[in-house]
Parts: sequence; C-alpha cells; structure tokens
Amino acid sequence: MLILFALVVRARDGLPLSASTDFQHNPELQERKQQLRTVSKVLGQFPDRAVVKGHDLNIYFMSSEGVSYMSVCDASLPAATAFCFLEDLRWDFTARIDMVKVTLAARPYPFLEFGAQPTFQPNFYALPPLASQLTPKRPLTPTEQLTPLNPVKCW
Repeated sequence: MLILFALVVRARDGLPLSASTDFQHNPELQERKQQLRTVSKVLGQFPDRAVVKGHDLNIYFMSSEGVSYMSVCDASLPAATAFCFLEDLRWDFTARIDMVKVTLAARPYPFLEFGAQPTFQPNFYALPPLASQLTPKRPLTPTEQLTPLNPVKCW
C-alpha cells in the first residue's frame, strides 16, 4: 500500500478535523505520524505544499482555505500522485463540510460524520509499474522539500 495514513487539520492551530485509520505498527509510520502532528501545529511557517522526506516514508501536505490535508506515503510513490490524492481529499472534504463549521470547531475530530474518515482509496492511487516512467504533458509546479536544516525547492 502506498498511501498509509491521511489527516485533515485546521491550518491555524493544527486541530485534527478528520483522519483515516491505520492498522500497521511499523515504527517509521508511527514516527512519521508523530512528525505529522508536530508539523500540523506550525503550518503557518511552511509553504502551502510541501514534502518531508523520510527513509521509507514521506509526509506530504497541502493547505487551502484554512485547512491542511496531510498524508504519510511510501517513498516510492511519485509526488504528483501524493498531491493528486490530497487534492481529491480536499475536494471531497470541502464538498461535504461547511467551512464555517471548520472555523468554529472546538474539539478534535468533530467531523466523524464526514464518514468516520476521509474518503480514502489508496489502491486507486497505486500506479502500475510503467506509469512511473511516463512524462507529464505539462510542467509540474514546484513543491517545497523540507529537511531539518535546509528547505530546498524540488521539481
């Protein structure tokens, strides 16, 4: 499975709004989830789209309209696919949830009625082996790659 965990948070304070569940007890996954929670509390310091690279797992996130959509993915997953997943998650979330309710939310995970978890179809985003060799028809916009010491633009 390439997308292991997804989290939706309010960007201004990192309040968790909705999340997927995971049943893996992979130590790196648990570490990335902890980093994801740490990053979610200081999202204002980061660009709207970024990736935090790990050894086997990466954290991808994007923010829009006061909400951040975050995921932990296998490092082999192309960044474009991870951001496509987050964009689809954003569309699904904004179609179902009134943004006024997001602003007024006072407790963690108030949107369990969102379906108990975000629409989470990781197999839909798994690419066949040759798909990773395809070249995009239009140039991709850059995203920020965050490292502990040196934020760098990557393409």
